[in-house]
Amino acid sequence: MKLLITKRATKGFTLLEVILYISLAVFALFATSILFSLVLEAKLKQEAIAEVEEQGSLVLRIVTQTIRNANGLNNLSPGNSNTNNLSLITPSTDTNPTIFNLVNGALESTIGLKETTRLTSPYVAMSDLRFQNLGQNNTTGTVRIQFTLTTTNAQKGYQYAYQQTFYGSATIR
Repeated sequence: MKLLITKRATKGFTLLEVILYISLAVFALFATSILFSLVLEAKLKQEAIAEVEEQGSLVLRIVTQTIRNANGLNNLSPGNSNTNNLSLITPSTDTNPTIFNLVNGALESTIGLKETTRLTSPYVAMSDLRFQNLGQNNTTGTVRIQFTLTTTNAQKGYQYAYQQTFYGSATIR
């Protein structure tokens, strides 16, 4: 007796091939999502760093330029320091006095009798503001400025948290 063996033509994939292809696709999708998550996290951290650094540079530039253009200091005698505010004597009656003040984590500027202007963005909080008169008696005065800026949206995740301390000085001309 002869056994007839016939070949069947296979159409499609076997169950093992389907499982293998699906697992490869899931692995590729998982790796792509992890990569995307890491890139997004790095982008958010860089945005927080950029915001703090830009705000710090801007505030330091405004305060030092105003000090350089002032005629004198109202509230800092030589060798003393003051936290949270600085009052400057300016040449113009319209801008006299110019006051920098730390209020609820924001640096505010009051020029003359005009209304107060916020100098920092709502995305950063200022703390540890200190003005120190480094000048000697009978000199115009050199003011050292120090403050710390922190991102205000740190509660949303650790990648948003960033803090930097800024230092600067200016001499009254």
